[in-house]
Amino acid sequence: MLFDSVTSSVSAVSQPLSTVVFTSFAGIAIIVFLTSTQPFYLKLVAGIDPDTVGRTVGSLGTFDEVVAMAVAPYVGSLVDGGRQPRLIQVAGFALVAMALLAYSRWSHPWVVLYLVRGLFAAGITSVLTMSTVFLNHIASISGTGHSGKFAAVVGMSSGLGAIFAVSAFTTLPTRLSHWFDYAESKAVAVAYSVVAVWALASLVITAAIGPKSNPQPGHPELSYWQRVKRGYTASKGDRRAQLALLGGFVSRSASVANSVFIPLFVYKWYSDHGECRVDQPLDRFNCAQGFKFSAILTGVSQMVALISSPFWGYITDKLPPATVMGVCGGIGIAGSLGFVTLVSSPKSVAAFVMVSLLGCAQLGVIISSMSMLAKIGNQTSDFVQETQEAQVIGTLSGFYTFCGNMGILVISFVGGWLSDGLASAPFVVIGVFYLAMAVQAVMVAKRQPPPSIA
Repeated sequence: MLFDSVTSSVSAVSQPLSTVVFTSFAGIAIIVFLTSTQPFYLKLVAGIDPDTVGRTVGSLGTFDEVVAMAVAPYVGSLVDGGRQPRLIQVAGFALVAMALLAYSRWSHPWVVLYLVRGLFAAGITSVLTMSTVFLNHIASISGTGHSGKFAAVVGMSSGLGAIFAVSAFTTLPTRLSHWFDYAESKAVAVAYSVVAVWALASLVITAAIGPKSNPQPGHPELSYWQRVKRGYTASKGDRRAQLALLGGFVSRSASVANSVFIPLFVYKWYSDHGECRVDQPLDRFNCAQGFKFSAILTGVSQMVALISSPFWGYITDKLPPATVMGVCGGIGIAGSLGFVTLVSSPKSVAAFVMVSLLGCAQLGVIISSMSMLAKIGNQTSDFVQETQEAQVIGTLSGFYTFCGNMGILVISFVGGWLSDGLASAPFVVIGVFYLAMAVQAVMVAKRQPPPSIA
């Protein structure tokens, strides 16, 4: 019965759903490739001093997020003004392809790096921001009460995109070196060109399958910054809302740690052990093992996250989200601090165990914090008592996104600078974030009545 109802809904929303599933898959794959290969690109192609690679990665990530925060409200206003989301995504993929091609052709270390990263950020933000528009449209026309399942499908496609990236894209430089006898620096540059072709192919597919009309004409919404302001007001008097927002901050910070600082740790280890040397740029096997283990560890983290998603979804339905977030906090603390204290080599068993814990905790926080937002409903604050539930959820969702963006900014900047001294130092910061979330979760859980598990 449940399957039949969901199937009938899918038939009615197949075009927007297929669009958001594909663009999430394609967009996340590109993001994971860029973040995973960035340390190697900066050293081998751009010629950045190995001692400053960490802070360069951090500053580029910070600049990326600043651009994204500026572009997101503008892109949203275009949709509210009647522009087709399909065309915005097509333009986004075009910008991404241009940025990746520029990375492969130009290697000047500062001005070009930041300009190109800004171009990339604007493009990928345009692509992924439209996912929210399509999901809102799907929820409005499905009428089945299964919008969460549609969101889960999109989440699965994003996870599969990440796994595809670490298995197919991240290892491209090593495979190109073997196939065509390229030097490592050339192999990295060519890999960026290959992924640029992927972005262009995604552009064509999106143009072909995307809805030809605006799914919400004539219904302007609050701007991004208006949502941020109202979300802050709505959350001031409710600890559950504050915990959900903290979960957004932590989950996005953890995503950066897993996709950026795990590869950076691998790069640093191989560089320190003489297996990824600046003075041997023409050796095609110079960083081969570094690329390999960067892809392996990142892939393990993403795979464990994907596999654990049904478990987190199940217990979040059975237990209060605050309790689940507390469990996630404990797992995240163990993974983060374990990575700092127990992992001395990316080849060790401890490395695989800790990245598995980090991936599991990250996805658990995403699912439980978003579930908490969805379950807030009637709140105790005066603001919420005067506001319809849907309006509250939309307002808090805007602030949830803002908190996530702030998490990325903080960990990119702080973690990038700390990693030049100790490659695993960013995970100390993530461990502190998980600890703060766990403490808040315990405080919220104590105020809630015991769950009745049916």
